[in-house]
Amino acid sequence: MLRDAGPRRSTPRGGQPRKHGGVLTFAKPDSWHTPDATTICDTTRYGTAEALAWDRMHPRLQARGPWLDHCGELPLIHGTLIRLKVEHLPGDRDPKPVWLWSSRTSMTAALAGVPAQTGSSGSSSRPTKPRSARAPRPASRR
Repeated sequence: MLRDAGPRRSTPRGGQPRKHGGVLTFAKPDSWHTPDATTICDTTRYGTAEALAWDRMHPRLQARGPWLDHCGELPLIHGTLIRLKVEHLPGDRDPKPVWLWSSRTSMTAALAGVPAQTGSSGSSSRPTKPRSARAPRPASRR
């Protein structure tokens, strides 16, 4: 469960912006707000791959575990949340979505690189070409 940064307050009196916005629960798609970036592409090995990214998400930290001895207010650690889902896995296995979190914010432009790791060209407008096999490296002689 992660939270977004929350909307800015636009009241005449102003005030502090909200620290914690809406809750995004992984198992409840109706709690997901609109992703900041979406990439869909066809892959040769996994079928259609879809990556959704939400920017500036953060966990709500509590004063326990590693934060037990922290003095003062707990920090907000913003990052980018990515959900990667593929159509099928090799061997006709049913895939589950993979959730990734990076402490890097504003990473939505780099999201196109996530589906490329699944064996595609990262483009949704054309089918991918099969990768050519690399020649083995010669063994070093000493």
